[in-house]
Amino acid sequence: MIGGAFRVPKDVPPYILAAGHPLTYHGLNVVGLRRRGFVSEQVSTLKTLFHLLFLSELNVSQALDEMSRKYGDSDFAKEIVEFVKTSKRGLMPGRARSFSEEGGL
Repeated sequence: MIGGAFRVPKDVPPYILAAGHPLTYHGLNVVGLRRRGFVSEQVSTLKTLFHLLFLSELNVSQALDEMSRKYGDSDFAKEIVEFVKTSKRGLMPGRARSFSEEGGL
């Protein structure tokens, strides 16, 4: 899901929320996933994978390698890795971690 009136210069992976200027990762589209019948375990797996891709200290190549290594049997991991590797415009950036996400207030 992409926020209204935002320019989309790079590819946006499936299952996520994207907004802001520049367009960045803003989490998983949990409401949309639940409406389409995704169960808690599937949502949790997607959260883990996208956290690794967008919010970890790893660059994209390292995150994809880690995804393949740790979660290679997951259809979601395979789909995300394939999406990123076949992207023609490049992947939209992740958002910077806020102070509260890093364990602050």
